[in-house]
Amino acid sequence: MTGITAHRLVEQLGRHLIGQLGIDPSTEGGLEGWLVAAILQSSTRDAATARHAFGVLDRAGAAVPSALAQQQVDNLATLLKQANLRKPEAVAARLIRIGTTLRERWSGSLEALASDADGLDELGSRIASLAPGVGVSTVLRFLRPLRETWSSAADTPASRAALAAARHLGWAGDATDEASLPGVLQAKASDEVALRDVEAALERLGSRSCLRSRTASCPLGDDCPARQPPSAGGPDGRDPSNR
Repeated sequence: MTGITAHRLVEQLGRHLIGQLGIDPSTEGGLEGWLVAAILQSSTRDAATARHAFGVLDRAGAAVPSALAQQQVDNLATLLKQANLRKPEAVAARLIRIGTTLRERWSGSLEALASDADGLDELGSRIASLAPGVGVSTVLRFLRPLRETWSSAADTPASRAALAAARHLGWAGDATDEASLPGVLQAKASDEVALRDVEAALERLGSRSCLRSRTASCPLGDDCPARQPPSAGGPDGRDPSNR
């Protein structure tokens, strides 16, 4: 088992985007702001670009669905271009559609959207129905960091990338799956390192290296478990002389 701690992993690979943006997901406004940020993050693989794009919208007073519903596609796309977001017109149209649908179907409230949803599948379907292009991966990206602050998201599974990294680090065994990993990681969290930060760091690690066995590109460098020398003894860990 690797000696890398959760605190060190987060320190090296970074906190969750929610923390980087200073969003408080325990409030209705924070919940809505995180939905917008999650859509932006799904529109680019570059977290810095998503962070920049959210900042541009926030400064323009357009970082929540209620404000986006009032925007015009051209105007919003112009703002997104400032952050070098790919396909800004398509992302702008998606954001406006989300704001409009949330207002028309759910009185502009994510709490109302989730209030009578029968389980995680129905909740996910409702979020996905807010606009074309909001797929399963985006829905899960939105829900994962909300487990501890939004009861509707409590059962959201972890990603394959996070699971691969947790197994690589020796934090999770073969019996652990995406559904049970959050419970395992909860033991790694603390007042200093939130569960969502631990999971986000694992997902980055898994995406860059563990999922594809790219040892050479592992962000952990020489601390990567796959680079460690084999333990003394044979392949099964026993001293050959005692066989």
